[in-house]
Amino acid sequence: MSGLVLWYASTIPSPAWYLVPGCVSVLVMFPLGVLVQLAYFRYWHPNVAQRRWRHIDECEPPLTTWLQPEKWSEFRGKVEKVNKVYNDRIKQQKLVQRVHERKNQHYASLMAAN
Repeated sequence: MSGLVLWYASTIPSPAWYLVPGCVSVLVMFPLGVLVQLAYFRYWHPNVAQRRWRHIDECEPPLTTWLQPEKWSEFRGKVEKVNKVYNDRIKQQKLVQRVHERKNQHYASLMAAN
């Protein structure tokens, strides 16, 4: 937009000189503001500073996880095993919840009888 205004100011017969300083300042300040924001979020933001000091204190590079290629059947077997463990835990939690509900119902009936 500032570029269009500068073009307009340079092409009219009596140049509007008062438009030029405003346009030049916008053309300079906008990219400068973007660079300052990038620098802030890259170097001076509090979360970045905490991460940087944590890595320096650990004195070890973070570990990298390497995924090994495997056959579809092997992958599917691992997924089914994990799903079975998860489903067994869910079933156990539901069973424990039912036991507690029945115990509470029994205590409630005993209290109502008294």
